[in-house]
Amino acid sequence: MADLLARSMRFATAHVRSDLPDDSKWDGDELVSPPGFALTSRIRQLLADIFAGTDEPSISDNEGWEFTANWQGTPFWFQLLATGNEQMFRLCVQVNFVLWTRRSREMPLLSALCQIVDERLRTDSHTEVLRWTLFEDRWWFMKPFDGSWDPRSAAAR
Repeated sequence: MADLLARSMRFATAHVRSDLPDDSKWDGDELVSPPGFALTSRIRQLLADIFAGTDEPSISDNEGWEFTANWQGTPFWFQLLATGNEQMFRLCVQVNFVLWTRRSREMPLLSALCQIVDERLRTDSHTEVLRWTLFEDRWWFMKPFDGSWDPRSAAAR
């Protein structure tokens, strides 16, 4: 079952709480820079030793921050979005390709990368992972689960 989940998973979202200060920037009533830059930079720092290259975080549709990174020869896209609560964020992780075709190599890599992300965020003193949500081939089908990253336990729920 875990192999099936790893093959069909398209992206995953970690629901993360952080104690880093709110770093959004405003010009009057206009949002100039969304919150989460410090957390995005922290995530890049926590994972720097496994990436073969990352780009600098950039604003993602004025709602959050994004960056891409290469891991084991595969490009991944990370997007951090604020949830409205200044300490709560959603971190989306997915293989960075446009056409969602079946790629037998990339989908298991996504699962393995999410496990590393989960372990690093859980051991960091500034972050707390509340839960993960998996999105599969059938993009409308989600599997929320609490606890550490473990596709076997996620598939069982």
